[in-house]
Amino acid sequence: MSNEKSFHLTEPDRKGQPREVSRSRRYAMKGGTGSQVDRRSDRQTLTGVDVRKAQESIHRLTPLWVKFGARMIGSDLDRRLAKGEAPESSRLMEERIQQIATPRARQVLARNWLDIFTESDVSLKLFDLRVPVVYDRIIAAEAEIRAMIVALMAPLPNAQGVAMSRWLLSDGAGPLYNPQCTLDLGSRLRQIVEHLDPLAPQAT
Repeated sequence: MSNEKSFHLTEPDRKGQPREVSRSRRYAMKGGTGSQVDRRSDRQTLTGVDVRKAQESIHRLTPLWVKFGARMIGSDLDRRLAKGEAPESSRLMEERIQQIATPRARQVLARNWLDIFTESDVSLKLFDLRVPVVYDRIIAAEAEIRAMIVALMAPLPNAQGVAMSRWLLSDGAGPLYNPQCTLDLGSRLRQIVEHLDPLAPQAT
């Protein structure tokens, strides 16, 4: 092979470019064999990821009986969670945490706590089924109540703290409603604030 032919095969000029080389380059510009293989593998990888996500999504679907049951016995689940029962102890407990920890649910809870101040100023009417709050305790613990409301609206509060807040608000035998209860309301509220902060040491 002459030097001239060798030169044209390795470094051809624009006019004398072999047809095979130009065809391969045009093919490559349109997405040649190598890029097609890469793209096929990319599509296969993405498809595999999508399938795995879909399967995980199916596994995460909660049966209606679990959703309904968690609401029906929500007060009992709140009480158990407030006392320290493990969140993963049952499917009902896991679902209840999902229900009470949403921003919307916590906003409603915070408003209910704010309503306590209004209720403490209003005398109950005849046949009113609401349990009256202990007015003096509400006034004495106003700062703690407001601090707890702020903690409830934090981005990621601890689920146990949310359950403690819910249970204290609904417990008719607790310090909020029962004058005979010896538990200090202010101390309980400060304990709840500590539990609401996931980075704070857990109070006992």
